[in-house]
Formats: sequence, C-alpha cells, structure tokens
Amino acid sequence: AEVSPTHLESMAAKATALTRQHFGRTMRMFAPIYVSNECVNNCAYCGFSRDNPILRTTLSVEEVVKEARHLTTEGFRNILLVAGEHPKFVSDGYLEECIAAIREEVPGISIEVGPMERPEYERMVQAGCEGTRPVRRRTSIGGSIARNAVTTVDFDGLESVFCSV
Repeated sequence: AEVSPTHLESMAAKATALTRQHFGRTMRMFAPIYVSNECVNNCAYCGFSRDNPILRTTLSVEEVVKEARHLTTEGFRNILLVAGEHPKFVSDGYLEECIAAIREEVPGISIEVGPMERPEYERMVQAGCEGTRPVRRRTSIGGSIARNAVTTVDFDGLESVFCSV
C-alpha cells in the first residue's frame, strides 16, 4: 500500500518527537580501536581485504589497553573495537579479553567484527560489551561493485542479548 507524503511527514514528525523525548539532542560519538586487520575475506570495498598488500597485525591485549587509555584521556567515552574476520587471530577469547581489560576505564564498549553466533555475542556482553555495529558483507556479482548483493548478520533476538544484562 502506498503511503501519502502527508502521512510520511506526520510519521517523521512523531518519530522525531519521540526520539528527542527519550534521548534528547544527543549524539553518541565513538573512537575506533583497530584490534586486528587480519581477514579471510576479499571484499573489494574494505581496507582489511585479504588481497590488499598491507602489513597485517593483531594488537596484544596490553596494546589495546594502552590505546583505550589514550583515547579516554582525549575525552572519548565510547570505544568501538574493530577487527577483520579471521578465525585464527580474533578467536579463542581474544575479544572477551580485550573487552574485560578495558571495561573499568571505558564507559561504553561496542564491537564491529565478523558475524558470530548468539552464544559468542552473549560472551561479549558478559565481558562488558554493550553493543555491536551491524556487519555487512558484500558479495560480488559479475565483478561489479555497483551490482553487489548485500548480506547481513541475522540479528533476530540479538537485541535481547544486549538488553538483558
């Protein structure tokens, strides 16, 4: 069913009013810490892409703590831990360790990492993570970025993981 422009304007005005009522005129800023640029994927749009000829590195937990401390002294209160998707380097509790190591010093910790299953997200929350940025993976069709199909992580029920703790 088509929605009239007048109805859309009315809905937008109500959404704006509710947003301001609940959150005020605030904007959440975060600073990223690139914990690992190791990645098994070869996405044309991404700087972490497997075939990019760049120096690959994964920060130690101590290096992550050092970066987080620096960012908090600069006034950042929300940190986003960013990593490529690589089972060898960003696994076996590494992210949980990073989160747990900075949670006392950083008021807000979120992650932007490869897709995980619900139990993995639950471990992130238990470690002190409060949110995740949607992970998008593009799949080339016919070699053209303009004709990429986009797949996203299925976040069904994920809100309950982050809101239940």
